Amino acid sequence: MKALFLSDTHVGFARRTRVYPERRQDAILGMERALEIGKERGVDVYFHGGDLFDTRRPDAILIHEVMDLIRSLPKGSYRVRVYDLRGNLLEERVADRVPFVAVHGNHDFMEGERNLYTLLSHLPNFIYAHRRKVVIEKDGEQVCIVGMGYVPDKYVLSYIKQYRGISCSSPSYFLFHQPVEGLYPSYTREVLVPPSLFPEGFDLYLGGHLHWIVDKEVNGKRFLIPGSTVITRLKEGEMNQPRIVYIIEGKYVERVEIPGVRRAYRVESSDDVEEIVRKVEEVLQGHTGPTPLVKVVLVGERRGVVSEESLRKAFKGRAMIYLFDRREDAFVERLREIRNSVDVEAFSEDAFVEELKRLMGELWSDEVEMAVKRLLEGKDDEALDILLNGSGKGAKKGTITEWLG
Repeated sequence: MKALFLSDTHVGFARRTRVYPERRQDAILGMERALEIGKERGVDVYFHGGDLFDTRRPDAILIHEVMDLIRSLPKGSYRVRVYDLRGNLLEERVADRVPFVAVHGNHDFMEGERNLYTLLSHLPNFIYAHRRKVVIEKDGEQVCIVGMGYVPDKYVLSYIKQYRGISCSSPSYFLFHQPVEGLYPSYTREVLVPPSLFPEGFDLYLGGHLHWIVDKEVNGKRFLIPGSTVITRLKEGEMNQPRIVYIIEGKYVERVEIPGVRRAYRVESSDDVEEIVRKVEEVLQGHTGPTPLVKVVLVGERRGVVSEESLRKAFKGRAMIYLFDRREDAFVERLREIRNSVDVEAFSEDAFVEELKRLMGELWSDEVEMAVKRLLEGKDDEALDILLNGSGKGAKKGTITEWLG
């Protein structure tokens, strides 16, 4: 049986849409075009590695759009059996369309037995695989999938041990949404799961969560991560690669690029406006497809003011401009100015942090949040240390370019 593996569709992703409202449809279009590849290639099953939605509480319109996409998969007759981790049969059904097997991610994670994924399970061809073994049969062939959705850090290392000893006839796939040691940046604040803790005996280990492409063997296990089908953050690992899906048949794997999705480019410049315009024009000369995202990074000494709004107007309809200021101390000064402009006591610290997160969009990260909290405490030196070195109380080693791009 032939499968298509996609992940991190983040339906509902909508940062900076007040500036660029056309981005509201990027995530749902990315998912739609990924599913179209499966239709063209005649796949028998779809695997989704989590973060189907960008939030645990998407609006009804988004839920209906996703349901319509899953209902639109080609017709067929598939026998589906679902077991718990102990091997007890929980459910048996016949799906009249190509099955869509998924686990939840950290963005759409909800505790308990009732969540977005159990709601979607009312569709005949949607199978929620978290803590389940799923066997799908068609015309005498079958695939076996064991799923583990996102698990909070404090539980994950003990949780994954529940999967030891699970038997799954080949072709077999372990579908998960968790950061893995050896595949993820070492400076992440998340708990990295050692590959040795993953259950043995699966043909492929199919992961979500990371937004860039991975095809790597670790400890004898082959891990595949397709990355996100939509650009959610302008970090180099995510933005300077194509959007892809994997076509899988047994142990055979083919990487297929998703056509017609928005691309992103990086331009590095001093704060000379003429230089910025020239470099953006050079990027646009070779571009084809939907209006691209262009990350303009200011470097060097701070000599003047560059207006993102002016750049947006200059390239209206041709590029979506995002300005990142990496000039000397400018980033920390910007945070300090925002802090000083808000009455924190009246506003509450948590509300302030949430509002700042919304305003900063793609600039936001865990390290930025730590730096902001240090600034609120009046610890400016610690905040600067976190931003420049990725260090400080509670921070792990890294650099500003690694975590902000």
